[in-house]
Amino acid sequence: MERIEKKKDVVGGRAKIKDTRIAVWLIITYLQSGHTYEYLLENLPTITREDIEACESYYAENKAEIDHDIAEQDSDE
Repeated sequence: MERIEKKKDVVGGRAKIKDTRIAVWLIITYLQSGHTYEYLLENLPTITREDIEACESYYAENKAEIDHDIAEQDSDE
């Protein structure tokens, strides 16, 4: 997954879109909440459609990891 990366010092080491601080869990949360690609592209102008697709692919292959990240965020609120 060349569009998804993890860096120890960025977004807590969680999976994120390369060259951004936008975590995969955030994109997945938006999509699960019913937001469209168009909404995400309009509101997060630094990402592309391919980035969103990469997040979905990463989630499909790493569901437990991203679900854990989402649960951690929910518990922080």
